Amino acid sequence: MGCPREIFALTSLQRLNLSFQGLRRLPPLIQQLEMLEELIILNNPLLESLPGELALLPNLKGLFIIIKIASTIATSIVHSKLDYCNSLYYNLPNSQLSRLQHIQNSLAHAVVKAPKFSHITPTLKSLHWLKVNVRIEFSLSHTRLSLLLNLHISIT
Repeated sequence: MGCPREIFALTSLQRLNLSFQGLRRLPPLIQQLEMLEELIILNNPLLESLPGELALLPNLKGLFIIIKIASTIATSIVHSKLDYCNSLYYNLPNSQLSRLQHIQNSLAHAVVKAPKFSHITPTLKSLHWLKVNVRIEFSLSHTRLSLLLNLHISIT
């Protein structure tokens, strides 16, 4: 599968839909499409990254990417903030934990473009995200286990 090279000869092309193409990467020839305003690359699960050539397209206004990339971006930004000093969140009141959970839920809805009032549990499962209170417990358990293993290795 892939994209026919003839498409990139159409320099006046304004909208390009490359959905369901099984692309691993976008061809570097995409920089020839100087009039391109909208690029849609949904449902290409093999697509690993976006090329820097996209930044060279002066008229590009809309870029619709796959959920996998959006999830990666969201996870790296928001979950790094949620996980920072994770042990301080332990034994927080539920009112405080619910605020953090609301942030994660809003992010999950945005990533999968789910309706605002849809159930969050299936969405979190589809993204392989743990709820905030479970993330805290997991992080602390992982830290404890690592410390115990290091202690055991240093003793033996």
